[in-house]
Amino acid sequence: MSALDEILEEIESMREGDRWEITLESVLAILGVTYEDYCKAQYHKRKKTGMNLQGFSEENAGRLVEMLAGFGYDSAGAFQRAGYFFSADFLQEWQEFFISVTSSRLLGHEVDRSELENALSACRKPGDGLEFYCETKFNLEELVQFASSLFLRKHGIESHSVSAGVLNSYILQMYNQRILKREDLFSTLNAILIEKAIEWRILRAADVRNKIVLPPDLARALETLEMLTDEMPQNDELKRQYRTLLKRYHPDVNPTGLEKTREINTAYTFVITRMHAMAES
Repeated sequence: MSALDEILEEIESMREGDRWEITLESVLAILGVTYEDYCKAQYHKRKKTGMNLQGFSEENAGRLVEMLAGFGYDSAGAFQRAGYFFSADFLQEWQEFFISVTSSRLLGHEVDRSELENALSACRKPGDGLEFYCETKFNLEELVQFASSLFLRKHGIESHSVSAGVLNSYILQMYNQRILKREDLFSTLNAILIEKAIEWRILRAADVRNKIVLPPDLARALETLEMLTDEMPQNDELKRQYRTLLKRYHPDVNPTGLEKTREINTAYTFVITRMHAMAES
């Protein structure tokens, strides 16, 4: 049995639910490396913070992979297949996979007429009713769990509480920090719900005139311009807000506003271009 297999076997034996740990002493014993040699290796890499580690766990698995690489062991692949370590690039791929799978699942959703009517009638604003319907029909944690099981299977990674837990926690953290946004996730479904509500005469077109669920990129541009993100602005209103923001942030009047001005210009160009395209269609 190779040293890597022994380390993974030790981790497996110590795993409890979505937690695992292995002591530094155990790792060094399996590798046949003395603590003195370990400290020398850490010192030469100027990673003094690693010299006093008592061990490794799911929280610092990357440090274990890094340490093993220092002793000539390419362990990242083995640890990933076992579900104990995922690189930053791999987690980025997982995020993209989650969005793709979930979007397809939402697009295939068969709208429940009765529940949509109840959701819209229970809320004063159509947008709130749409949000209530989505929250009733789709639990974010369940969506994440569904996608993570497919992702692990796709990559041939062992599915257990640790591997699934890392993936699930990563996506939920993205949403908690608003790096990913629920409203973006459900934007396409919201547009379908509006069409159905109008078709079934639950809503009038006038009820949602300009109060539409905008595409995420358009909503973000409007947010940068400090405008409402649930409706398209009028052309004059957009230009007025653009001038107001330039007066506030332009480097000629605000020495720290250069980057903000760039963002404003990019957002304004995007919105005005999209408005023209919509007017011509």
